[in-house]
Amino acid sequence: IVPMNAFQRDFFLLRSDHYEQYLRENRVALQGDLTDPSYFDFISFAQYATISREIKQGATRLMFEEQYNAEGDTRVIRRDPQLNSVASLVSAFNAGVGTRILDRILADAGEPPKFKAVSKADEVVALVQWMTKIFERGGYALQSSVSRVESANSSSSGNGSDFAFEVVWTAPATLWSEQWLRRRREVVVNDHDAKTLQALLSKAVPGLHITKCDISFTQSTITRRY
Repeated sequence: IVPMNAFQRDFFLLRSDHYEQYLRENRVALQGDLTDPSYFDFISFAQYATISREIKQGATRLMFEEQYNAEGDTRVIRRDPQLNSVASLVSAFNAGVGTRILDRILADAGEPPKFKAVSKADEVVALVQWMTKIFERGGYALQSSVSRVESANSSSSGNGSDFAFEVVWTAPATLWSEQWLRRRREVVVNDHDAKTLQALLSKAVPGLHITKCDISFTQSTITRRY
């Protein structure tokens, strides 16, 4: 999409422009410490805002030259010609992020428990709970919960093909940043959990399709209703 040296420059400028605003609206973050949830919240915003900008500006740029070391050596980068629009780049980016996070989870935690057939609603919810607890233990949020909810097309037994469930994150590390990214109408947002959930369900439950995800925020929570 863009030379890495140009991305790093744009990333630096954007986070410099917005850091004071973040400090006015949030508690002081220890700059540079990614283990500090407050700083992670800010840097994640800056990273995704920069990525969104580069996707929109570079969607049709299929070949470019980038500098790859301190000596100034360059190389030519050629992108898959099928990734030639904002929509195709966003789709590939979201899938790639979800897959990489899931691969790391599976490498560290092993394969998810084998639920009966992982096809009924309650079994899918159990699989999602397994994932959210790993995020929670890793410090992504103070607490998480997953539950079945009623929807217009769902059956109370959960045996039908349509069902709904809700994931609630309490004090997530991206609470401020995701809201700001959505307010700015960025083409990609830092919903790492949603991207990983999609990758997990695609892997564990072939044929399962998430038709929509409604999102709501409070001062301390993010709720996703699938």
